[in-house]
Amino acid sequence: MYAAFTDGEVHRIDDEVLWRKDGASFPVEYTSTPILADNKPTGAVITFRDISERKRVIEKLAESEERLRLTLEGAEIGSWVHY
Repeated sequence: MYAAFTDGEVHRIDDEVLWRKDGASFPVEYTSTPILADNKPTGAVITFRDISERKRVIEKLAESEERLRLTLEGAEIGSWVHY
């Protein structure tokens, strides 16, 4: 997050962890945008989004795909996917 302040570039991170005051962590994506004065960074604006739900959905999808794979292997039948 500090990088935008030091190098004057916009930084986008899609898999970071932030911590709440109570010590609990949560996954976020964020953008850190420099504030420029006379073409020099003087600060930064950071916007972030809690991606906990997205992570849960991705995990459930991966579990579902694994169950399907194991089911197909156990059934000893073929499958074919055409795109």
